[in-house]
Amino acid sequence: MKNCKYLFLFLFLIQSSLVPAQDKKVSEDKMSIPFLSLSYSYQFPFVDMSERFGSNSTIGAGFTYKTQNNILWGIDWNFLFSNNVKYKDTLFKAISFSQGDMDINILNGAGQPAIINIYERGHIIMFRAGKIFDVWAHNPNSGLFLTGGLGLFTHKIRIEVYQNDTPQLDPDYRKGYDRCSVGPVTGIQLGYIYFNNNRLINFKAEIEAYYGLTHSIRAYNFDTMSKDTNWRHDVLVGLKVSWIIPLYPKAPKDFYYD
Repeated sequence: MKNCKYLFLFLFLIQSSLVPAQDKKVSEDKMSIPFLSLSYSYQFPFVDMSERFGSNSTIGAGFTYKTQNNILWGIDWNFLFSNNVKYKDTLFKAISFSQGDMDINILNGAGQPAIINIYERGHIIMFRAGKIFDVWAHNPNSGLFLTGGLGLFTHKIRIEVYQNDTPQLDPDYRKGYDRCSVGPVTGIQLGYIYFNNNRLINFKAEIEAYYGLTHSIRAYNFDTMSKDTNWRHDVLVGLKVSWIIPLYPKAPKDFYYD
């Protein structure tokens, strides 16, 4: 609850101090517009990323400030998630148990097959800057945009064990299998952004591409019995749609009554 209070206070300060009361309309005049965005994207991996994971989804949020000259700058956060992990058959081979032709997998503390699920999880935090161009412009504040940025990329294999009843995969041991990797990332986004006088009808759609230079932060991989010292070239390309929430104060009415 305390964090929510700080968030609401931050949004109030942005709305009250960054932008004076607007006496213009989005459809008619160029305006300075701070805004929040809530997004969803579907991404495809390439290069080293494709050897570990399949396609993934992301959900995200960001804050952007659009200047009166249609310059954009801001920060975005994206949470990556998927169940498309390509190591499912080999990741736990060293601690799996088989009898004859029957593969029993990993035994829990009661001697029964453990229920284990693995997923892809990750984060991309990026500072972005760019510009809206007067191309397909529905109004002076909308049009084709191009942005680029720098940030931090992290991803890993999330291991979930039903009832945490498997000593071989206690939380500390899972780190030896999760391939957690971290590194700098750069990205580029090309798309269309639309602002409307109605605050509920604002959006953007874009093609995005990320390149991350990451490396493992784990001391040892239990399944390979070695330390991963290689730098990774992780590439993601996807399509993103975002709902935009403008933060400027409500414009005055067009006319008044005496």
